[in-house]
Amino acid sequence: RELLLQAATEEAMSQDQDEIFEQHFHRPVLDRARQLGIRTALGLACLYDTRIQGVLDIVAQAVQERLGVTAVGQSGPSGVGDEPTWLRTFLGEREAWLNRPADRREAENKPVDAQFLRTSTFRVRELRQLLQAGNLNLVGEFTVRGQRVQGV
Repeated sequence: RELLLQAATEEAMSQDQDEIFEQHFHRPVLDRARQLGIRTALGLACLYDTRIQGVLDIVAQAVQERLGVTAVGQSGPSGVGDEPTWLRTFLGEREAWLNRPADRREAENKPVDAQFLRTSTFRVRELRQLLQAGNLNLVGEFTVRGQRVQGV
């Protein structure tokens, strides 16, 4: 443990961590955002947070199936064309995806496991509050989980 803590302070470790972040999270999210037509800071935050949980492509596919469009700005059967509508659907699909394994655990009479799985839905709720407030560019001061955050 001490060796890991010591390594964490080394420049080489920091650089390696930054490169892993860049390769596995930052670049893939920016590429996916371009494909999906996501342009806002909140939209990027939604995609990034979902990528961290490893289900970005699954949730984006569910949105495509729900809305009948492959990207923001397209019109489909749902008539979606704006980013807020797409993000609302995305967050709904993500929350549903997070709840499915919890529902299975409850059906298996494992309520502690179910509650543990449901804990990460707070992330969706926080993002949804920012969306409902219309703060798509994360401008000014806003609150996340009771903490004041200074946006751009």
